[in-house]
Amino acid sequence: MNALARFSTMLVAPLPTLRRVAFDRDGGVVSVAGLYLFVQVLRGLPYVYRQVPLYTENADIVTRRIGRQLWTQVNADLLVWGVAAAALYFASRLWAPHKLSVARALAVVGHAGVWLCLLQMAGVSAAAFASDAWWLPHHPVNAAYALFDGHSYSMTRFAIKCAITYGPSLVVLVLFLPSLFRTEARPQVKTAPVFVVLLLGYVVAAGVQVTGAGRPVGPGDALPDVTLPALFDGDPAVQTGALGAKVTIVDLWASWCAPCKREIPELSALHDAYRDRGLMVLGVNREPRDLLKARKEWEKLAPSFTSVLDQDAGRRSGFGEQVGMESLPTTYVVDERGVVRHVHIGYTEPAVFRAEVEALLGTTKAAHP
Repeated sequence: MNALARFSTMLVAPLPTLRRVAFDRDGGVVSVAGLYLFVQVLRGLPYVYRQVPLYTENADIVTRRIGRQLWTQVNADLLVWGVAAAALYFASRLWAPHKLSVARALAVVGHAGVWLCLLQMAGVSAAAFASDAWWLPHHPVNAAYALFDGHSYSMTRFAIKCAITYGPSLVVLVLFLPSLFRTEARPQVKTAPVFVVLLLGYVVAAGVQVTGAGRPVGPGDALPDVTLPALFDGDPAVQTGALGAKVTIVDLWASWCAPCKREIPELSALHDAYRDRGLMVLGVNREPRDLLKARKEWEKLAPSFTSVLDQDAGRRSGFGEQVGMESLPTTYVVDERGVVRHVHIGYTEPAVFRAEVEALLGTTKAAHP
């Protein structure tokens, strides 16, 4: 409770609180590390929840994706606070009469980071109860979602994200620096346990995000019924809820995706080998804004199957968004009832698809591609 009271004073009287942390050793780095860890665990829960249905078939890939997501979530924070703590430590040692130890420098920077935790909690709450946006501080500053503006990576967006995410904490630290050169009384700051209320609200918001998180389509789920236009003018549109084949492989791809371009010719060979037995392969391109580039790449690959266009890619109504796709290629093996039987994330060996197709078609004597 002492730690929560101290976090509360950081919100209403940050400079006196930092002076007490620095010079009276009121609080250490362990308490703020615990707060940060608690915030990050709840912050990452919606992403972990969305990966659970894909774990049985893609355990290694999903584990790596969760680890990569969690590392992306914290690595920029750790870098910023590490540099800030080093700068504060050396500034006090080289120039100031008040010499801070490494532990005290880390504790001061950590308590300034309470503002970062508060902003990340506010971002999660906004996403849960209002609307999400790239600039909200619960999205990492180095995540593609924050950096990519729909056409290219934007340094302007990156600068705005950094200012929103780290600005308040760094301003507090800068304002604290003159305290290293002064001797003054550090009165006890009394305040209501504001942070307890904020933490309870954050727990509720995180719970709302988890329960409302879009669950990705996994084995046993029906493929969403979406009408997708053809990649080339004049070709028929395809309704994903009425594919009509005994087995359908739906492959989400893009022209810039190297694993996609490796997989498409192999799927074409598989299609040639099994289409007389009821296999259909369907490409779904994810580049509605780069249609000419997508068409050029498809003509260059020249597969024997057709591709449609996810015209709402990037929006909630997009096919990729409805199935919960988060990386390319993502490939779905669907039975004749429109039920997904297998989900593959990333490049998949032809032998894996061949075995699954043979099992679903009920044959072991098909020609091998």
